[in-house]
Amino acid sequence: MITILGAGVIGLSTALVLAENGHKVKIVAADLPDVAGSDGAPASYASAWAGAHFRPFPAKNEGEKRLATYTFATQKFMNKLAATRPESSVQIIEGVDWLDEPDQFYQKYKGQGIPEFHVYERNKTAQHDDVDPFATVPECVNWIATYKAWSVNAPMYIQWLYRELLFVYGVEFERRRVSSLKELFVPGVSVVVNCSGNGLQYDGSHDPHCFPIRGQTLLVRAPSAHKYNNSTITHQGKDGNWTFIIPRGLNGGWILGGTKQVKESDPKPREADTQAVIARGKLIFPELLSSNGEFDVKRENVGLRPAREGGSRVETERVSEGAVVHGYGCGGSGYEMSYGMALDIARLVEGVLRRDCKL
Repeated sequence: MITILGAGVIGLSTALVLAENGHKVKIVAADLPDVAGSDGAPASYASAWAGAHFRPFPAKNEGEKRLATYTFATQKFMNKLAATRPESSVQIIEGVDWLDEPDQFYQKYKGQGIPEFHVYERNKTAQHDDVDPFATVPECVNWIATYKAWSVNAPMYIQWLYRELLFVYGVEFERRRVSSLKELFVPGVSVVVNCSGNGLQYDGSHDPHCFPIRGQTLLVRAPSAHKYNNSTITHQGKDGNWTFIIPRGLNGGWILGGTKQVKESDPKPREADTQAVIARGKLIFPELLSSNGEFDVKRENVGLRPAREGGSRVETERVSEGAVVHGYGCGGSGYEMSYGMALDIARLVEGVLRRDCKL
């Protein structure tokens, strides 16, 4: 038996890979996907509140290059789901980035390995067919990237994973809050996979490098026809604010965001944040406004993204009862890295099992 701590998108994806490989798996978590999309999901259950789309980024160091490989593997998996499992809510769409002041990394970025990646720079890009890509974007935008992307309806996606694991693969689920990884080493369990997000440790302490990033977004109903259909767009302003729209599949509305508040953990929506997102949204995405000139807001969302200094931790730790394979600390990129990271975690688990078989 392999026990996984955590039922966020990383834990669920890891369970899927391990179960597909024939392993008996159990997930223990304080929160399970059956509460996703409802007020019963706490802000700490970030996967239930995510926007969830693919957005590429220029890797600035070796750690980020590793993360990029996770996103590529995940993109391949999402493409397959979109084609074969529409009930998963995965949809293939156009991704668009609008940057006011791209830094040196974005200016050099070529989108290696990303399908249909194109970059346009104001006053530098030769125009073709008399089409100016800057004609329909805010005047502040000086750099545009377009690419093939995906998005999911986050609550529906983790519920789909939950059903697959429960009914197709026979994965066990236990809703329980644990105070240490040591608690999970019961008879018959020699490997624990730590997908706790915030870095719970064997002895009950927490990884000191972990911290939350508070994200507040709005779920809105959009007009039936607008120019953003089949697109997810992210705008980075020169003031550092990120404003984005993400369509949720299966008629799940649109996510309008958002905030990236480092080391903040207020679980309740803040009116000031809501109004700030609305104000930016009106300027940047006016086509999503209702006929009365306002956004039709259906829900205010708050998720505490589990980030980690130095990036996610994916490694094996030997303990007296066996081994812990860690896989946590993805911040706001959990969905983007989910399947690729799960493959890496599963590789480490298989390595532990092979080694133990030889002893």
